[in-house]
Amino acid sequence: MEPHKDNCGKDQCGKLTQQRMNYFMGRHLTARDFSDEQAYHRSHRLFHNRMLHGWGVACGLDVRQHTREDCRDKYVEVTPGMAIDCCGREVVVECNVSCGEQALPEIPWKDYRESHPLLLLCLSYAEKGIDPVPVLDGEGDCSETKNANSRYKEGWKLSWHWVSNSDLTKYYWKNQYGVCPLEHHQPDQGYADAAAAQPEAQDANERDEQAGHDCGHAHPGHPCPEDDCGDPCSEDYKSCIEPRCPPHHCIALAVICAKQGAPVTNEQIITKGRPMLPHVPHRLTRIARINWRHGSVISPNWFRCHEKFVVTFDRKLEEAPSRPYPGPWGVNAATFVVQYGEQYEDLDFAPYEEEEPPRLVNKFQAEYKVSPRGKKGHGDYKYLVGHIVWITLKCDYLYDCHGVRVDGNDDGIAGGTFESWVSVVSDYEYEKMKEDGQI
Repeated sequence: MEPHKDNCGKDQCGKLTQQRMNYFMGRHLTARDFSDEQAYHRSHRLFHNRMLHGWGVACGLDVRQHTREDCRDKYVEVTPGMAIDCCGREVVVECNVSCGEQALPEIPWKDYRESHPLLLLCLSYAEKGIDPVPVLDGEGDCSETKNANSRYKEGWKLSWHWVSNSDLTKYYWKNQYGVCPLEHHQPDQGYADAAAAQPEAQDANERDEQAGHDCGHAHPGHPCPEDDCGDPCSEDYKSCIEPRCPPHHCIALAVICAKQGAPVTNEQIITKGRPMLPHVPHRLTRIARINWRHGSVISPNWFRCHEKFVVTFDRKLEEAPSRPYPGPWGVNAATFVVQYGEQYEDLDFAPYEEEEPPRLVNKFQAEYKVSPRGKKGHGDYKYLVGHIVWITLKCDYLYDCHGVRVDGNDDGIAGGTFESWVSVVSDYEYEKMKEDGQI
């Protein structure tokens, strides 16, 4: 077997400097020594960032429709925030960005292609040399003054890219919830027949299959995902310490479900699925209070008075679109579940009012209105007596106003499941327990 080419430590983010400077009295210093000193600390900081924190959006950088209606066909707005790119470089946007003068280019409608109908907004690291000063060289040439930049200003740039749905995986976009409705995937002037695009897609699939990129899975034509499961002796092997970067070192901020030339509104801006860094605990949204006492004993009279279980959050949540069936996220019958019984395998779902299914109210509260059983207008909650009522809220599917999952189990990590329970006894037994001091 031929030896593979040695590319060790020569990744697309630059080499990790592992030679540390040693200073001592009387040592002669040159510009190279100061550069090497910076390179050592900077390369290790960036390496630390990407290995221990990952890359993606850390906070902010929300993408919204432009405040001026006459600008919405050209620009969007990006709020301040911070991100880390795939090389570990910190990218900080300090002010609102809303027009071309602030490095946000116009939407490139002229580059639209039917095969690439999604508009991706990318944030990337940028730097430029500033403050030029004269160079005092020792070559003795006095005929021309030489200047060199004395500093680098670190910054950022925004760019637009037209992509296809399958391209999103290259940008590490998580699109398990879908991206754009089908009607947004067509140009505005006359919807093209889907069959017209089929030969091109078929040709693309054939090319991928010929290149051996269909991976044998159920979606031929999709590129094989990169991983570190290959042979370390192969030339394209990537170890765990080598970064896997998206095209253009892009930090994807939003996908725009754009119609060609039409104004871009908030309904067309998708941010769920973009690469995100784990949020620090104090920035997460949590459950602030519940209207029952966890693990307590209650009676049917509690339901007659309160009617519903209410969970209140300490930050506004994002409201999911209204629909007749539970959607992929938001407070609904699939994410807010109330069951009753003795053991998990014997649980039944507590019925809720058809007119008031589990829902988000005032953006702060999740409500589950338990329905009584019996004739309409004469129902009661006695069917719950003798059972434990289990309340579950699946916070992996609840997002706050910043698009971050709610910390459901208060472990300092976004997402998780909130669980609670109460035991239901008869009204008579409840009063007797109160008299005996048991509750």
